[in-house]
Amino acid sequence: MDQNKVILANKPALSSESTKTKYQLSGHPRLFFTREEEQEILQKAKNNILLGQLIETLKNEAEISLNTTPQVYKPNVQLLQISREQVKRLLNLSMAYRLFKDERYAKKVEAELLNVSTFPSWNPNHFLDVAEMTTAVAIGYDWCYDYLKPATRSAVEKAILEKGFAPAWPIYAKTEKTPFNRENNWNMVCNAGLLNGAIAIGDKYPQELEKILDYAVKNTPNLLESFAPEGVFNEGPGYWGYNGMYMSLFFDNLNRNFRNDFGLTQFKGLTNTANFYKAIIGPSNRSFNFGDAAPLENIDYSGTLFYLSKLYKQPEVAAFYRGLISTELQRYKAQGKNHFSRFFFLSIPWFDDTVVPNQTKEEKLTVFNGVTDFLIFNGDNTRNKSRLYLAAKTGKPSWSHNQLDVGSFVVDSEGERWGIDLGPDNYSLPSFWDYKPGGVRWKYFRNSNLSHNTLSIDGKITNSDGQGELVQVNKNSQTPFGVFDMTSSYQDQAASVLRGFKLLSPDAILIKDEINLKDNAQEISWRFLTEAAVSIKDNTATLSQNGKKFYIRCLLPKGYTMQVLTAKTNTPDEKPIKGVSILDIKVNAATKAVSIPVVLGRNIPNIQTAAAANLALKDWQ
Repeated sequence: MDQNKVILANKPALSSESTKTKYQLSGHPRLFFTREEEQEILQKAKNNILLGQLIETLKNEAEISLNTTPQVYKPNVQLLQISREQVKRLLNLSMAYRLFKDERYAKKVEAELLNVSTFPSWNPNHFLDVAEMTTAVAIGYDWCYDYLKPATRSAVEKAILEKGFAPAWPIYAKTEKTPFNRENNWNMVCNAGLLNGAIAIGDKYPQELEKILDYAVKNTPNLLESFAPEGVFNEGPGYWGYNGMYMSLFFDNLNRNFRNDFGLTQFKGLTNTANFYKAIIGPSNRSFNFGDAAPLENIDYSGTLFYLSKLYKQPEVAAFYRGLISTELQRYKAQGKNHFSRFFFLSIPWFDDTVVPNQTKEEKLTVFNGVTDFLIFNGDNTRNKSRLYLAAKTGKPSWSHNQLDVGSFVVDSEGERWGIDLGPDNYSLPSFWDYKPGGVRWKYFRNSNLSHNTLSIDGKITNSDGQGELVQVNKNSQTPFGVFDMTSSYQDQAASVLRGFKLLSPDAILIKDEINLKDNAQEISWRFLTEAAVSIKDNTATLSQNGKKFYIRCLLPKGYTMQVLTAKTNTPDEKPIKGVSILDIKVNAATKAVSIPVVLGRNIPNIQTAAAANLALKDWQ
C-alpha cells in the first residue's frame, strides 16, 4: 500500500484540556489488576488447568528470583538489559507476593527497589532504559506498597521523579523528533513507561501525572496511525511484541485509572492487529521474522494477546494464545527452558478463557494492507500443523528496523520451516542505522536483498527508498493469488518488476516474476534461504529436513542455472551464519522482458508445469 498513512476522520483532537478529566485514583495496587481481582484469579484457577499451571510456574520463577544478586550500575553504557531484567524480577516477585501472600517475595522486592533507586541515573541518553526502569520500579512500588517501609516508598518516589521524570521534561518540550513522538516503538514504550510511574505515585504527585498523561495522549497518535488500515506493524513481529506490550499497559491504564481511553484504542487497524500477528505465525510455530526479529525466539509471550482479545472481543485470538502458552509451559516442564518474556505473567491477571463459538478456519488467502502489505496462504483451511503455509510481504526498507526484503517470503510444510529469514545482525555494527540508498546498513549481509527470498539483478543491492505495493489480488478464486509491484526497489536496474504468488493446490504454490530490464542488466538471481539440506537434479531442488522433504522446481525451459551456495556474512564483525544454504536460480537476461516461474510444494507429482505459469500476471484469475 502507498506509504501515506490513513489519517482518520475521527482522529482524536486532543487539547491539553481533554486529559483534565475528573478522576480519582484508587488505592494501591492500581496498576493492571486490583486487589479484588486477586481472589477472582485464584478462584478461576481452581477450574482452569492452564491458568493453574501459569500460577504454579510463576511461583517457580519467583523462587528463582529470590536468589538473584542485586544488579550493578554500569556507567557510560546502555542499561536496557539491566532495566528489562529489573522488570522481570519485580513483576514476578511482586505478583507472587500478591497471589501467595508470602512476605519473602516482598522483602526481596524492597531490596531490589532500594538498589536501583541508588543508581546515579537510569541512562536518559537511551530513553528506553529509563522507560523500562520506571516501569519496573512502578510495579514493585505499587504492588508491594502495603509492605514497603515509608523510607523505601520515599526513596522510590524520589528516584522516579529525578531519574524518570526530570530528564523527560526538556525532551517533551522539543518540537523535533524525540523518543516520545516518533512513529516507531520508542514512542509507545517511552510514553507508557513514564505513565506507569506517574500513576504509581500519582496520588502524591498529581501535577506530574497530569502532565505526563497529557503528553502521552498527544504523542501516541503519531505511532497509532501507522497501524492503518488493517493492523500491520511495520517494524516486524519482534517489535510488534515490544510495542504491543507497552501499548496494552497504556490502554489498560487509561481505561482502568481514568475511565477514558481518549479514542486511542479505536485508531484504524488496531482492532485487527492481533489477527495480523496471529496470521504471521506459521504452523511450524515460527513467525515471519521480518524487521530485525530473531529467527526462532520471537513469539510474544507477554499477555498482550489476552489483553487485545478482551479489549476487542476476539475469542479466536485468546484461543490461539492459550495454545501458544500451553505448548510453552509443556516445554518448560519437560526441558526447564522457556521463552517467557519479562511480562509473561501478566497472562495471569489478563487471562482470557472465552470459548470460540464455532471452530475457526484458515482462509486460503488472507490479505493485510498497510505500509507493508502481506499475503498469507494456507493450503488447508483447518489449523492442521502439517498444512502448506506461505507468508509474503512488500515493505518499505527505509522504515525503522526494516531490511531490503521487498517481495520476500517464508514457507512452512509438514510442521517444518523451509524458507527462512535470517533475522537481525548486531546493532552495534558501525553505521548500522544508515538507511539511505547505498548506506552502510545495506552492506551487512543480513540487511541486504542478497540474504532474502527475493530477487537481485547483477548482484546489486536494491534501492532502500523503494517500496513494494500489492497491486492485484483475488482471494475468492479456486486458486487465489496476489501480485506485488516491486519496481521502485529496482529503479536503476529495471523498468518494472512484478512478483506474483498463486496457490495452485493444497500442496503447491507458484511464484512468478516478470521483469522488464534496463539496457545494461545481465543476470537475475532468484534466491531461497533454507536450513534444510539441498540437492539438485535437472530443474528441481529437493530439500530434506527432519525426515521430511520439500521441492522447488524452476519451470523455465532453458537459460538458467540452479546452484546451492553457503550463506555467509560480508565482514568478520557480523554475526556468524551457521547451517544455512541458498538455493540460487540464475537467469540469463537474453532479452529485456524476463519471466521466471517457480513452483514450491511438498508433493512432486503436484508441481509439474502449471498452466498459470504460462499466463501473464495480468491475466491471472
